[in-house]
Amino acid sequence: MSHFFSAKINRINYTRKPEIENLYQKHLKDLKDKNIEIDDYILNTVLKDNLFVITKNLFPYDIDYIEHKLIWINIKYKYSDETIYKYIKCHIPNKEFYYFENDKKNKSIHRVKHYHIFVFENKQVQSNIYL
Repeated sequence: MSHFFSAKINRINYTRKPEIENLYQKHLKDLKDKNIEIDDYILNTVLKDNLFVITKNLFPYDIDYIEHKLIWINIKYKYSDETIYKYIKCHIPNKEFYYFENDKKNKSIHRVKHYHIFVFENKQVQSNIYL
């Protein structure tokens, strides 16, 4: 079973381990120093001309028992919520996952639509945390 939980999941304040947060801030600064906007970077290096791309989150939140992925959605194309779900399900078969979009206040990437995907490694932990 897989779920989309925007409101419920966004009540939790996710953080990164300090060393991961430092790497993330360095990455953002490096892009800024090169005069590259993060959204343009994602469009040009990750999405290219694809409708969707799923990646490992290189700067994951500090949550045990999950694999943290992202699905990037190309702003050039139309899509439905069902299409997004089917794409994730196809690329993460036989695993339970939740996906959600950060609240606007928590976003560092604004123009490129993307969802966080939490792939659970241990269903018991998932059940205890979210249900």
